Amino acid sequence: MTEVVKTEDTIVEIGPGPLRGNVANGVHSFKGIAYGEAVSGRRRWQRAMPVTPWTDIKDATEYGPRAIQPECHDMKVTSSEMEELMEEVGASDDRWRAQSEECLTLSVWTPDPSRQRRLPVMFWCHGGKYFGETPPVSWFDGENLARSGDVVVVTVRHRVGTLGFLHLADLPGGAEYEDAANIGMLDMVDALKWVKDNIENFGGDPDNVTIFGESGGGMKVSVLLRMPEAEGLFHKAIVQSGSQLKAGTRTEGTERTLALMAELGLEPNDIEGLLDVPSEHLVEAQIRLTPQLFTQRAGAHFVEFEPIVDGKTLPVGCFDQLGSPLSKEVPLLVGTCATETTWFLSSVPGMFELDRAQMHKMVGGMLGADSERVVGIYETGRPDATPTEIALAITGDLIFRSKAIRMAELNADHGGAPVYMYILGFETNACGGKYRTPHTLDVPLVFAHPDHPILGSDPARFIVSKQMSDAWTAFARTGHPYSDSLPYWPAYDTTTRATMHFDREPQVVLDPMSAERMVW
Repeated sequence: MTEVVKTEDTIVEIGPGPLRGNVANGVHSFKGIAYGEAVSGRRRWQRAMPVTPWTDIKDATEYGPRAIQPECHDMKVTSSEMEELMEEVGASDDRWRAQSEECLTLSVWTPDPSRQRRLPVMFWCHGGKYFGETPPVSWFDGENLARSGDVVVVTVRHRVGTLGFLHLADLPGGAEYEDAANIGMLDMVDALKWVKDNIENFGGDPDNVTIFGESGGGMKVSVLLRMPEAEGLFHKAIVQSGSQLKAGTRTEGTERTLALMAELGLEPNDIEGLLDVPSEHLVEAQIRLTPQLFTQRAGAHFVEFEPIVDGKTLPVGCFDQLGSPLSKEVPLLVGTCATETTWFLSSVPGMFELDRAQMHKMVGGMLGADSERVVGIYETGRPDATPTEIALAITGDLIFRSKAIRMAELNADHGGAPVYMYILGFETNACGGKYRTPHTLDVPLVFAHPDHPILGSDPARFIVSKQMSDAWTAFARTGHPYSDSLPYWPAYDTTTRATMHFDREPQVVLDPMSAERMVW
């Protein structure tokens, strides 16, 4: 992280009232700004109310609370070693751990709040799938990116898990909870509306907003691209390791809700009882209903609380193969890390020393009868790869790369705005280098935090961070990720499939690993 050399107060006036932030290293920051309120108590699962105006200057120097959620270690997402590496943050970040149902806040970093230049706005959607917020907030502190890229950075918090995605409308007495199934996404729409109304006061251009996110944040970007209420609130989109190609049905949403109510000992018609359940009990029930993410065997029963196609917030057909017409004119940047699943599979005993039989057993548990064919294709294309490397390649493509490619194909086939595809190949030498290019590695690179512990000590991390942060901010500015630190980057199409490979020596690769791509 960049060392703070000077801090002073800065004042900005927005619609509800004046805010006091900080200036450090030439960047003005305003944290924990409420964009909605009254979403707890009897107003659970309801749309947020407008923020109550104020007259005195309100402090905006600390993050607001996180949404109510399980901790990452409770969900058994990754290894304890990786969890410890993720938690290597400063004492000043302790505040971000607080949780509250009243969690609707956002934070803004701007290099120039004077309103004279109308800077591009980059609106970050955090990861943690739909159950929480991960990695820690320090990973996406916007100071460095705002300064180096000359952009306004906005990060947002919203309802998650059972409080953000619980379909109640089809239960007895559920008519007044029509929005509950996607209320966490509607929170983000409300935050984008706040940006439209207020970002000029921070020097940002409300007509040039890029939504971007990694992992669950990429999934949220994918969903926002299909929400009619979000149309026109953003103008470009970046999906990092989180392309989402479908959502649940109303029937599935009801089944998830009934599973939660049964876990809490409530009858299906007792929505009033749900309103009285303490938030910590909702979290405990959610943990019991959710498996170890991404490592569960095929066919296992689990319950996850995610957006559904309700016919209103998400129209029927919005995830059809033809893609969403709402996103046709939105330039898209989409991609993945080279070995995404070292992050998730790191908790599997012996994962980094698999023999061939163990690899076949792992892949077979995910792909069933098709596993022999798939393994054969990957072994043919990677004759020198170890069984662990084959398992990582297959699982990474199954869960991430195949979806990113399909998303790029769908948008490219529209014939509208350009699509750009990338792979991050830089390998961290942290923890002896065994994690290679894990899920989340792109976050500190994009946010211009080359000294983050997860990036290790390889000097090339500075080069790759500049490549990615320059490309991201160029894309936010113009819709094209062209920068002096990269070779020319053609748009993606289904003929050449041009893909930027980020590494110490970046290069454009045409149809990389084509035989493996065609597996999926």
